Amino acid sequence: MDGSGHVHELSACAWHPKDTQTFITSSADSTIRIWDVENKRKQKTVIVVKSKERGSRTKVTSCAYSHDGSYIAAACLDGAIHLWSTSSNYVRPNMSMESAHAKATETGSIVLSLDGRTLLTRGGDDTVKTWDIRAFKKPLYTLGGLTTLYPGMNAIWSPDEKYVVVGSGTPPSASGRPAGGKLTFLKREGLTVAEEVEMDSCVVKIVWHSKINQIFTTHADGSIHILYSPHMSTHGAKLLNRQRDKRTTTIEDASQALIEAPILTPGESFRDDAEINISAFIGPSSKRKRERERMDPRKSMRPELPVSGPGRGGRVGASATQHIVQNLVRDTMRDEDPREALLRIGAQVDNDPQWTKAWKQTQPKPVFQEVEEEKEDD
Repeated sequence: MDGSGHVHELSACAWHPKDTQTFITSSADSTIRIWDVENKRKQKTVIVVKSKERGSRTKVTSCAYSHDGSYIAAACLDGAIHLWSTSSNYVRPNMSMESAHAKATETGSIVLSLDGRTLLTRGGDDTVKTWDIRAFKKPLYTLGGLTTLYPGMNAIWSPDEKYVVVGSGTPPSASGRPAGGKLTFLKREGLTVAEEVEMDSCVVKIVWHSKINQIFTTHADGSIHILYSPHMSTHGAKLLNRQRDKRTTTIEDASQALIEAPILTPGESFRDDAEINISAFIGPSSKRKRERERMDPRKSMRPELPVSGPGRGGRVGASATQHIVQNLVRDTMRDEDPREALLRIGAQVDNDPQWTKAWKQTQPKPVFQEVEEEKEDD
């Protein structure tokens, strides 16, 4: 966006959960700015974050909205955590917790639970903490020993919020042990370890997609890993495994095809019965397979043929509606000429006046005026 904005590097960004036109950004210039996507020249609101240390400013390392959009949460380099109500004027935070994490360490993530009562933070001091914002004086639970090698390493809630997922890393040792990583699943109550997954590299960012139930992780070596359940996950990475791995052509197959190929010497013509085996290059033919699938009405998705003959108008079977279907089959009105049908019905009405018989005897006889031909004047 053009115009006034942050004057230092950005650290985080978050969309409003209800308003798709609004998002917030945090920066090292000690501000959080609220933006409207329709206004490209200037932010809507500037939240200035002040540190308790002699009234100086501090870097805002992460920011987030609550799930209902009623709060904006932010973590700072001085170790403090602040929460602002979105209905306030943002002059000062509604709730603050000084020294929530160690000073001069970057808190990589701050996430509120769905009920808006529990706060989850991942600090640069190798700790993960949960907080109750209704009693915002000390953490509910704390777990240390989670090595933080990079700023911005986060912790997330599971979709049902029964677990906390956090990544960590191990630097290479002097003895030659390569660097590695670990993905840890913690129980919400007590932050005890429920499961650990070893990784080849330090886990930097974690995202758990709630709809397809798959976990995406980014790593320090530039790779992206996807973790999924064969039974509980849907789509996503599972789409890659729908088809069986087909047999690929190897160099041994190519050499065998060349060995079986006929060798023509000078003066020798190519025999009709000699054939070059090229199936090793192009793979086994699937023509017969396609023909068999074409004959299968389910695999070929062949549409049902129109019903004709005695089943016209419905399928004749031993169901409860068989007598209705049979009556519909006898209906041949659509196949008749409408003029001939009307003339036949008219003759039947004249011979047997079923509806007009009651007043047929009392009907007056029509008397029409006789038309006289005018004589031409001579």
